[in-house]
This record gives sequence, structure tokens and C-alpha cells, in this order.
Amino acid sequence: MATEPCPYCFFNVRVTWWDQALGFAIRCSRCGASSGPPWGVSRLVLTIFASLLINGLVLFLVARPIRALSLLAVYVASVAALIAACIGVENDAFTGTAMCAFLLGPACLAAIEYRWHAVALRQLPVLPQSVAEDEPAAACAETIVLPEQPRFLGIRDLERLRNEVEIAIFHKKDRIELLAKISYFAAGLQAVMAALNRAWLDVSISLLLVGLAYTVRAHESRTFSVIYSLFGLLIAAEFVRRSAHGDDSIAFGLALFIIVLGLGFAVQSFSLHRLRRFREGIHLEPADHLRDL
Repeated sequence: MATEPCPYCFFNVRVTWWDQALGFAIRCSRCGASSGPPWGVSRLVLTIFASLLINGLVLFLVARPIRALSLLAVYVASVAALIAACIGVENDAFTGTAMCAFLLGPACLAAIEYRWHAVALRQLPVLPQSVAEDEPAAACAETIVLPEQPRFLGIRDLERLRNEVEIAIFHKKDRIELLAKISYFAAGLQAVMAALNRAWLDVSISLLLVGLAYTVRAHESRTFSVIYSLFGLLIAAEFVRRSAHGDDSIAFGLALFIIVLGLGFAVQSFSLHRLRRFREGIHLEPADHLRDL
């Protein structure tokens, strides 16, 4: 289990691999503040889109395992109760409600977790009374000693900003690596299916997808992330062409999954590029907890 310094009080907080990979809010046990990367609208859209493919399993992408299991249990119990009501009453309204709950239930729960994450990040530190009383005096003393130097951000504030940016960069890199591992699995699955059908061209395309995912992960390449997305669109177009001729050797769900992975690569790589440019404007040495990365 790794640790990350709190951006407010610099106390080392324990962080699990799951928290690092998916960017959950971490609450400091010392000052009570929560920190972590904010979840953008693009992540919410991708999560809702993924809920249509993997249904209730999408909850593990927006909640920690124990909470995700409890939400999944509530979801399954609710759908089962609606289905039982449909069987007993035989009403079209109950049937429509059950279908909506089955299809849109995980997306609604994910949106609620998205909201709770934003609320958690607004949790500010609760400082002791003695510290809160000493800060104005320290600020006045610093102003008296150095009145000729304008202060926009103090060193402590600048270090806090640097820590937040570097932690966000660390999370982005972890997400790209996680997407790359998922991409390896998807491409390997496609290669096995193509090899069973003796479609050697599709096998070569799968290996090319592995190479693209590796390039995006190793070089944080925005260009190759866009190319990966375009390859997903080409695979989907090839599925449509083959389906028109009665050939179903390519699974449309797999093509759609590759498109989602490509969009995820693009979002994370472009966000990482913006964070790195912002980090270059902070003229401080790297934080100790990320110095070896």
C-alpha cells in the first residue's frame, strides 16, 4: 500500500492501488481534508456509455470494491423485485419500469457516485485553533520583513499546488497504464477469435492494436491515442461491411469496446499533456514522494 502527502498538511496518507488507478478522493486522517483528481464530464460520459456494455460492473469504476458490491446488491435486488412484480401483475408499465431499471440503473448509480466524489473534494482541512491563530501573525511578520516583494502565492501554497499537480499527473499515468493493460487483453481476445477463424489479417490488426497501446503508454502520445480511436472506427466499419455479406466473424461489442478504449486513451493523454505544461510553470523541485518517478 503506497502513501501520498496531503496537499494541505503534508501528512502521509495511505492510498491503495485501486485509489491511484481510478482517482478516488482520499481523506487525510490528520487535517480531515479530502484530495484527489476531479472527475470531468468526459469521464462521466464514458462511464455511462460503459454501463450499457458491462451493466452493473461499471460500479467498480466509480466506487471502492466494498461500496461497489453493496451498490451492486441494491441494484440486483431492485431489478429482481421489479421482475417478480412483472410476473405477478403482468402489467406493461411494470415491464417498462423493470427494463429501464435494468438498463439505466447502473448509469444512475454511477452519476450519484460522481456527485459524491465532487462533494468529497470540497472537504477543507479542519485546523486546530492554535494553528489558525498563529497564521495571521506569521503572515504579518513576513509582510513586515519583506514589504518590497509582492506575494501572489506563498511557498507553502506553491508547494501545495505543485503536489496537487504532480499527484494528478501520477493518476493520469496510472489510468493510461490501466487502459493499456485492458487493451492488451481485448486485442489478445480478438487475435484468438481471428486465429480460430483463420483470419490472419485480423490477427495482424490485433497485434497492431497492441503496438499502438504500448506506444501510447510508453510515450504518452496524443497522436497514437487518436490513431487507436480511428482503428476502432475502422473495425466497426469492417463489422458493418462483413455483416452486410452475412459474415459475423467480428464481434461488434469488441469493436465498440476498442473505440471506448481509444477515447479513454485520447482523454487521458491530452489531459496529461495539459497538466505537464502547467507543471513546467511551477519553478519548484519535484516533490519527494514523486522524485523517483
